Amino acid sequence: ELRPKLRRQLSRPSLAAKVHMVWRLLLTLIVTIWGCMALLLFTPLRLTHPLLRPLGVPNGLLPLDVLELAWAHLVLRAAGVRVRVEGEGAGRWSGIPHGVIVYNHASNLDPFILFVACGGHRAPKFVGKKVLFAVPIFGWMSLALGQVPINRGDPKKAIATMTERVAAIMSRWSRSGAVSPG
Repeated sequence: ELRPKLRRQLSRPSLAAKVHMVWRLLLTLIVTIWGCMALLLFTPLRLTHPLLRPLGVPNGLLPLDVLELAWAHLVLRAAGVRVRVEGEGAGRWSGIPHGVIVYNHASNLDPFILFVACGGHRAPKFVGKKVLFAVPIFGWMSLALGQVPINRGDPKKAIATMTERVAAIMSRWSRSGAVSPG
C-alpha cells in the first residue's frame, strides 16, 4: 500500500527546460574539450613536480594538480552539478595517505565528481580502457597526465598492468588509483 504513494508522476519538460538542457550539454562539451587542450598544453609543467616535491609542495598543490582540479570544477559547474561530500568521506580518509578508489561509473561526469570529492590532495590517477587513450586530445592529455590505460580484452594482462601501475603510483608518488569496474 505504500508503493503507490512513493511513485512520482513525471511531467513533460517545457520548451524552456529542453533549451536549458541542450545549453548545459553544449557548454559542458565546450568546457571539457577546452580543458583537455589547455591541460595538454600545460603538461610540460609536470616536469617541475619532481623538483617541487623535495621542496615540500604536497600533492594537490603541484601545478598540474591545481589545473586539473580547476578544470574538474569548471566541467561540473557547466553541467550544473554541485559536489558535497558527507559522512566518512568528508574527513578525506583521515590518516590514510592513498589507496585504490573503486567508484560507480554511471555517468561521464563521475571521474570529475570523484576528482573534486577527493579535493586535489588525494587526486587519483585513473585506470581506463585503452581505446579512450586513442581519442585525439583527450587520450593524449590522459597519457600526459599519467593516467593508466589497460586492455580489457585480455583480463589477466589488464589486472597485472593495473596492479603494477597502480602500486607504482601509490608507492612512488603517494597517489591513489581510481578504477571503475564494468
